[in-house]
Amino acid sequence: MSDDARVAHLRRRLGVERATLAEVGAELGLSRDAVWRLAVKHGVARPSRIEALRRANARPDTQARKRAHLHRLHADPDYAARRDARLLAFNQRPATRARLAEAMRARMRDPAFRARALAPLDRLRRDPQAQRRRWAGLNGLKADVPLWVPRDLVPDFIDLALAFGEEEAASRVRRLKRDAGTQRVASQHLP
Repeated sequence: MSDDARVAHLRRRLGVERATLAEVGAELGLSRDAVWRLAVKHGVARPSRIEALRRANARPDTQARKRAHLHRLHADPDYAARRDARLLAFNQRPATRARLAEAMRARMRDPAFRARALAPLDRLRRDPQAQRRRWAGLNGLKADVPLWVPRDLVPDFIDLALAFGEEEAASRVRRLKRDAGTQRVASQHLP
């Protein structure tokens, strides 16, 4: 059946007998929504209020006006504070937390998603400089811990750098390394 024949049939059914959309759809072999869209498209039925709003929101001038309004709204510090408080309260609800946790568990069961989500963390875990940067930042040091500092001396380097500065810390850690090296060599030659 052509589109024109369907429209004629639709006009006849809706105009004269006041058939339901499901009945018309069953006769035409279409779903209820497809019949409704066809009726609206050809002027047999009036679009719903939601459909009219959806069509109005799709216009570029409406979208630009809405973007400008949202930009002004989010730039207001009072609104931002209220929004943040609302979101914080919403996210701290036990029901919300449980729903979000379950959604994340479901997503993490997918191996492809899991690989994509954990790839940046794996890269950071493998990067020794990033790990040292994290240790230093957690302890309040603004500088990086050099890679030549052994892992077991990193906490000492951070403490010394905070107390005396980086150069003094480097000097003392070099001395500790030298002393540890001579002790190792001396213990290897014991009878």
